Amino acid sequence: MGSPKTSQQQFRVGAWRADPNSLAIQRNGQVCHLEPRAFAVLRYLADRPRQVVSVDELMDALWPGVVVTPNAVSRVIANLRKALGDDARKPEYIETIARTGYRMVAETEPAVVSASPRFAYLGLAALALVTIVAVVWLYQFNNGPAPKPSVAVLPFENLTGDAALDYLGDGVAEEIIHSLAQHADLSVSARMASFRFRDMSQSPQQIARQLGVHYLVEGSVRRDGPKLRITAQLIDSNKRFQVSSDTVEAELNQVFQAQDSVSAVVVRALSRELDLALKPTPARAGPDPEAYALYLQARHLWHRRATEPIEPVIELLTEAVRIDPDFARAWSALGSAYITYPSYSEKGFDVYENGEAAATRAIELSPELGEPYAVLASYAHARLQWPEGERLYREAIQRERNNPYIHQWFGEHLVRAGRFAEGILQFERALELDPLYPIARHELAITYMLQGDYEHGRSIVSEMWRQGVTSRSTWAGNFVSSVLLSDYPAAHGWIDEPGRPALDPALMHRFVDVEAGQPDQQLAQEILDSEQIPLWLKVWTVARLGAYKALLDTLVATTDEYFDAQWLWGPGTDFRKQPQFQEIIQLIRLDQYWRQGPVADLCRESGDQFVCDKMLATTR
Repeated sequence: MGSPKTSQQQFRVGAWRADPNSLAIQRNGQVCHLEPRAFAVLRYLADRPRQVVSVDELMDALWPGVVVTPNAVSRVIANLRKALGDDARKPEYIETIARTGYRMVAETEPAVVSASPRFAYLGLAALALVTIVAVVWLYQFNNGPAPKPSVAVLPFENLTGDAALDYLGDGVAEEIIHSLAQHADLSVSARMASFRFRDMSQSPQQIARQLGVHYLVEGSVRRDGPKLRITAQLIDSNKRFQVSSDTVEAELNQVFQAQDSVSAVVVRALSRELDLALKPTPARAGPDPEAYALYLQARHLWHRRATEPIEPVIELLTEAVRIDPDFARAWSALGSAYITYPSYSEKGFDVYENGEAAATRAIELSPELGEPYAVLASYAHARLQWPEGERLYREAIQRERNNPYIHQWFGEHLVRAGRFAEGILQFERALELDPLYPIARHELAITYMLQGDYEHGRSIVSEMWRQGVTSRSTWAGNFVSSVLLSDYPAAHGWIDEPGRPALDPALMHRFVDVEAGQPDQQLAQEILDSEQIPLWLKVWTVARLGAYKALLDTLVATTDEYFDAQWLWGPGTDFRKQPQFQEIIQLIRLDQYWRQGPVADLCRESGDQFVCDKMLATTR
């Protein structure tokens, strides 16, 4: 009857045997089922052992026809590592190649599975059935709801020869973004995402790939005496050709009307290209030309607030609303400038409250704007008015669904209330709109850690640092995750890192030594007494040390100081399970918030109190 037949459908990856029929991996009796996409990535890498596979290649091969971002790939890789029991720092299976992609470093080979002759036909039948199921699944996946056509608008190049007019090109691009975002049939990349590519020598195809979009709009602004010539081009990045190119001319004092005209030209070009009934925004009566020019200059500076002072922004906007008191968007921008001012200068605290009146005035003039609602929500959050803050954030999102700032701010609000899963959804939405948004990436990483997934969180912040995002927040994520994963040499290294925030290095080195097993009875109180260590770091380190009573006393004594409630939840601390936690949540009014809506993910109501003793979904 011949030799027994064999099947090579299964394959081995290191110590694991992978079965594509069941989408499972097995090792020593342990079985772990994978999601279809995760299994596909595993198979793709296993078929190319020791080869570097770029993120772009993975997206092209395994997400065909779907607009995704590199964050989707990193999430699948993190889940695969978790299933394989792999360590990103010392990989035995999947190695990360910085700024490129991944490599399968484990030995791979087909797994030979014996099949006796009497079961040969059954095996073939089963294989046929699995093949049919796989084809049906792939058909359903590839024929699901079609993704929306996606477009990004790049900052228009200033060819006037006058650098002081850079704001004009930004203003034109922002107006086109605003106009396109009104159409539910389009997915429009956020301004912040598109504008990161200013002055970068990358091809339209490279930019489109990084932004996860199909179409790009780019252009230029030229000046000819008292006239402006604005040229806009629509580019199909997949086909690598220019769909349309149009030029609008206008007087220098008619910038607002010129922007409307350019926006209409782009909308009509997209409508023809996509065969969609897109209608340009109706022409509007613009604000005072001088006020509008001041507004554009202010917005231009505000978006550069990490490197430019905010004082000139407030001065420009104050003058704009003086000239045109009915200019709603200038009032809205003024509110945002005031509320972000303290983050960049101590002087901001003296005028911080002025933003509330500005945002309120903007809503009175244009209730359809979303930004001023988010500003008011931020004031409510800072005043511990949790329900009002949530209501206002939802009002803001309803009006500006494509604004990543609003989704990011709302995500922070939810996480600080202990609603991690909802917060993650907001951060992910912000990253869909702006895949390179650093604050959203950092907050997502910390929230993963709060859920117990320290490895996934660390993979995000370590990649950010390698990419040059060396902010204090990114430092915090790297230091905290190093401690949580018991990587004490790395933790000591982060303390000595030049980009770290202000702190007491000697005390922090002692803290890491305690984590490594060296007792130090006086350390907690010394950390609390230190004037060099920020409050968030005091909360986290002292909670890790278990000095909950001393921590409570410190928090009660500093109620006038803004405190980031995120660190009450951890990561990697049991403060939430302590009796003192009840006093804190009452102090910051979270108990009242929870009684009106969803309770924190890790908490439950017990009589007239909340007990936060639920197990983390993931612990690493």
